[in-house]
Amino acid sequence: MNVLETKKYLQDNKDKNFIVFHDTETTGVKKDDRILQSAHALYLVEDKEIVFVDYLEENILPPVPIGPASAAVHGIWYPDLENAPTFKDSKTKEFFELFIENKVFYCAHNSDFDIGQLEKEGIFYPEDLVIDTLQIAKEFNKNNEAIESNGLQYLRYFYNFDMEPNFSLFLSDYNIEKLQPHTALSDIAVLAYYFKELLEFGAISSLENAVNLSRKPVIIDKVSFGNVFEKGTKISEAIVSGYKQYGKNKKGYDYLNWVITNMDNLSPDIKISISKYAMDAVISGKIDFTNPAIIPMKYYAATFLPEYKDFLKSNGFNVEQAKNQTLKKIKNKINEIEENGQEDEVREYSSLKKFLKYARD
Repeated sequence: MNVLETKKYLQDNKDKNFIVFHDTETTGVKKDDRILQSAHALYLVEDKEIVFVDYLEENILPPVPIGPASAAVHGIWYPDLENAPTFKDSKTKEFFELFIENKVFYCAHNSDFDIGQLEKEGIFYPEDLVIDTLQIAKEFNKNNEAIESNGLQYLRYFYNFDMEPNFSLFLSDYNIEKLQPHTALSDIAVLAYYFKELLEFGAISSLENAVNLSRKPVIIDKVSFGNVFEKGTKISEAIVSGYKQYGKNKKGYDYLNWVITNMDNLSPDIKISISKYAMDAVISGKIDFTNPAIIPMKYYAATFLPEYKDFLKSNGFNVEQAKNQTLKKIKNKINEIEENGQEDEVREYSSLKKFLKYARD
């Protein structure tokens, strides 16, 4: 369907829920990089089912050069963009303006990256309609030690989608004969199928529930970092444990203070989880509130864990000041990473953007 036909279809079914699955390929991952390919698929949502409506894959002529490192991933180079429109003249722009107007839910895997790319083009999707399957996957898979990654293509192979008859049937809507990972169309086909599985399995109870899951940190109670505590040790136990290092007796909270302060590449979810278990230990009397080792945990709790806000305030802690300082520090870190353009870091820290929004709620 073209834009006008889709508009009529949405208006004729305005009492129903719709979701658009979206993926972008870009010239790079720095803050000045832009979209060069976009693909989206529109689905009607009925109970625990999603019903295919239509899709669009479109190459976009970007206003900046294509980075060779990014081209090596997605395989899109200048000859592929011959006769491609700029974003402002694209069908993609028209469709997303239509989706926003009709309050269509938006879904991407690591949504803040793709939403950020749309925002560079002047498309601002309402936060209360945005779903991030990466964050939902982290929550859903956090106790499954067999899962090594929550990347979309990894999950495709882990769950063996390709061997499911329904998956082949699903791909027929996209006229895809063979999936090509890291192209926008192939990625949204896998994304939509994964969402369908989450919905049918009950990991998502509703679209509103999916939005809420997407905006909250994943609380993880196991050590997966460093070499002081054995991998798999509960963080809630490690934080109040003792250990020996270089012949000296030390405390777990001292080490976790160092982890939060110095491990820049540590997942934001883990830093927030450490802070939660520190607060629990304080409340239960296992750690003194005035212990300087838990200052970073107080700052993270004040920013991302509203359930501890009243407790912190009742002990004389300036929650708003701590929150503002933490947000400023994180924004500076995100800017630094986007300037350097290290792909792994940018994609990890883009999750902090959603937490910044969550912290403002």
